[in-house]
Amino acid sequence: MVDVTPSHDEGPQLPTQLETVIPLAERGDFPRAVDLLREALDEHLTARQRLATSSLLGAVLRAQGDFVSSVRELRIALAISAREYGPDSMVYADTANNLGVSLKALACYGEADYLYEKARAIIHAQGTVGTDIHATLLHNIAGLAHARGAAAEGVDTAREAVGIRERLHGADDLRVAADLANLGGLLFDVAQFDEAEACFNRALHIFRSQLGSEHAEVAVNLNNLAALAEERGSFDEAEELYDQAIRIKNSYWGPEHPETLLSRYNRAHLLFTLGRLIDAASECEAVVAALSQTVNTDHPTLKRAKLLMNQVKVEHDSR
Repeated sequence: MVDVTPSHDEGPQLPTQLETVIPLAERGDFPRAVDLLREALDEHLTARQRLATSSLLGAVLRAQGDFVSSVRELRIALAISAREYGPDSMVYADTANNLGVSLKALACYGEADYLYEKARAIIHAQGTVGTDIHATLLHNIAGLAHARGAAAEGVDTAREAVGIRERLHGADDLRVAADLANLGGLLFDVAQFDEAEACFNRALHIFRSQLGSEHAEVAVNLNNLAALAEERGSFDEAEELYDQAIRIKNSYWGPEHPETLLSRYNRAHLLFTLGRLIDAASECEAVVAALSQTVNTDHPTLKRAKLLMNQVKVEHDSR
């Protein structure tokens, strides 16, 4: 989901004329949302309105896949939050958390971790443990562990996030679904496949029932279930699920968005497993070429796609 709502009550509010931007972003119309936000930044705004606008612009740019621009905008927002609210405020913690997500997407893991820990210290000092902003931070810290390849370190943190959301919002809330999908990914990486499947299916049910069958979050969980089917050797099911995920992601994000490229890489891996080397090579080359334009060399999908390209070449040359 495009998380564009403040996680606290004291935060800055968007200018009234930008209230239409959030529905645009939630529908996936990122170019129009970005244009409106950039136009607003050229107008006379108070510092706090500029903070809200830059924070939202950073989140929308991240959802669009423009991680570099997202980080640049959120650095501006973080500086404003420190000046307007103070570096020990909940607004600063929320903005640091937001910036950390974009840094993680760029594979700038050290700085993301630093900002998450700073936000965690503020949350504990301010007595806001167990709130939405705390759950969001825990979700992101667990996601960082996943991205770093240290999934075991993130499982308990992800479980804590799910528990907080369920207490606050009930079992069928969209935020619970997002946390379940996050937990499922970590469980998958530590080979707890049955529990991972339960998390993915529960998240998928919530997203489908509330957002519809063609929403991007549905595609994310179809991709997760496809990876699980592939792991279990159900290759026909895996290919069908990957194809569904890619179709929806193409429609929502486009073929070269990092989220779409993740599913395209996964499908290429399946094709390699099935011995369809030419198709696997073609897809891998496309994934590497597109990701190389938008993420750092340490990005996990880019690294895995490059490794798979080499494996496909070795296998092809040995035949």
